[in-house]
Amino acid sequence: MTVSIATDTWKRKSSGLWSVAGNWSGGVPRKGVNVVIAPVAAETVTFNISGLAIGALTLQGATLNLTGGALTASAGATLKTATLTGSHALNINGASSVTGLTVAGTASLSNQGVVTQSGGQVAIGDGAASKAQIVNLAGATWIDADNSAISATGGLGFLNNGVFKASAATGATAITANFVSTGTVTVAVGGAMVFSPVGAQTDLSGAFDGGGAIEYGPSDIATLGALTVTATNQINQGTVNQVGALTLLGAQTIQNLGHWNLGGDVSMLAGAGANPANEFISTGVFAKTAGTGVSVVAASVDIVGGLNVATGTLDFTAALNGFAGAISGAGTFEIASGTAQFQPGVSNTEAISVAHFLLAGGTADIIGAVTDSGAFQSNAGATLALTGGYLNLTGATSFAGLNVSGSGELIVASAATVSGMTIAGATEVFATGAVTQSGGNVSLAETVLMSGSNLTLAQGGVWNIADASGIGLATASGGSIAIGYGGTNALFEKSGAGVSTIAPFVLNNSSNVATSSGVAYEGIEAAAGTLDLQNGVAGTGADNIVGAATLQFDNAVAAGQTVSFFGAGGALVINDIKDFKATIAGFDTVGSADALLIGGQWLNPVVTDTATATSATLTIASGGATYTLTLAGDYQGGAFSAQSLANGNLKITY
Repeated sequence: MTVSIATDTWKRKSSGLWSVAGNWSGGVPRKGVNVVIAPVAAETVTFNISGLAIGALTLQGATLNLTGGALTASAGATLKTATLTGSHALNINGASSVTGLTVAGTASLSNQGVVTQSGGQVAIGDGAASKAQIVNLAGATWIDADNSAISATGGLGFLNNGVFKASAATGATAITANFVSTGTVTVAVGGAMVFSPVGAQTDLSGAFDGGGAIEYGPSDIATLGALTVTATNQINQGTVNQVGALTLLGAQTIQNLGHWNLGGDVSMLAGAGANPANEFISTGVFAKTAGTGVSVVAASVDIVGGLNVATGTLDFTAALNGFAGAISGAGTFEIASGTAQFQPGVSNTEAISVAHFLLAGGTADIIGAVTDSGAFQSNAGATLALTGGYLNLTGATSFAGLNVSGSGELIVASAATVSGMTIAGATEVFATGAVTQSGGNVSLAETVLMSGSNLTLAQGGVWNIADASGIGLATASGGSIAIGYGGTNALFEKSGAGVSTIAPFVLNNSSNVATSSGVAYEGIEAAAGTLDLQNGVAGTGADNIVGAATLQFDNAVAAGQTVSFFGAGGALVINDIKDFKATIAGFDTVGSADALLIGGQWLNPVVTDTATATSATLTIASGGATYTLTLAGDYQGGAFSAQSLANGNLKITY
């Protein structure tokens, strides 16, 4: 048996009160009946009873004033050119349709079923004092089928705890009301949902999906909580404050044309199964504005506009990232993995002034001209690729196991520490600041064809080895060190105990040597332990032995070099005497305990000298071979002493 549900139709014979029986075709509506309010001319029906659950509701061309209590339409509602006002709620279940609706006063519309909006906008609020709202409950769905807008004049806005769908495949659904979503926002492929409230806010968490686009307009201030976005693009022209984790799934792009702020230690993550096409493109400002911890950006970024790390650490981990704008702030900018390309415009220099630039892993690829005035730090295993550009470090610098490659230039213009470093390819490290090496070796992997050196010390540059670490060669083709680039004054020194071996060829043109009472030595200096130069030394520079230190040459030394003793107890080791053409100075101090140690196996050596008031020629004959050393100074008041050592070397003192 089929039971028909009665329909009660509004007729209005006296007042506009719901409770007057004569206003209805079937008397005051009872529980479960269908109610139709569709007057010929617009009028107001005042729901003045404590509450009622009816069947279906049709409200067309009329105002329903909810003053008594809540009205529930259990079988859905048809709302067309309608207004809800008063202080209570209309609750709707089942399938419903909305074609032009205003929710005014402090009334609310609560959806527990499926609402399809089309053919007209929904307006929330009727003035600044209005507290009207629409609530889409968990498990419910609101469908905007044809880009009908949701606007506001005051009001609390639209609260989505269920699913809000913008289902049109073209055009955009405009939202100018407060919009708070903890559920799911779905935008169809080809469509868009545009938030552009003036004086209102957009608060979004939960999920985005559908494949369309979410847009934050120029007037929008959007707050993003914990949010999972699946293959849905986002475009920001206003201000986005991200305060929760943003997890990106599938191929999608975020375009930031305005301000995108990380308001805490929150991250932009690539979730399980994420597509590598996830990309954050920013021509506006991207900033971490709060939180003292780490925010991770796992999406691929292309940041052309400004990047500001005001606090904490902003860590980029994607396979490929691009940076072309200024990077600033009091926090830490970190590259943890992948490749980060720094590529400013053709005529621009990218300025990095962030307090701390940490290259923790992966590769920083310098394609253009980049200057970093903050502190720069690299960790072991990280790579600095100089792809034709240069990186100018003017702040405090720390290299730990850094790999440097490419064909560009790394300029170290301030105080720096090195604990392990590899310089490869046609790269040049150009130092004008004070570099201290300790705790790890430096390796040169290939000669630079243009300038001739992997490591160059220019005006004011100091490279100090503070322990027994050295500089080696990683490839047979080798590399080289240039001291005093362009005739300027620079210093390559050893100040720590132990033996430091220097395998590359050295071009030493720095020759500003202080007096023995001075403090500034230039060129090559052994101030402690043993500095062992294993390859040839050329140029017209100074080589200094300060105090009880040892300077050792294992290969040819050019005639333009001058080896000077300062203080007492120093030793000069010459292991290739036939190719040692340098002048020796400061050896003429009687009783200084300085020594010349001549390497080799000497057979009955005979040492003679020809001395004047300004120089001496020391001749060493052994086994039919004769060698000479040139010494500057006054040697007329003393005598040379030669001693054969147990290892076959020859020791000469004065």
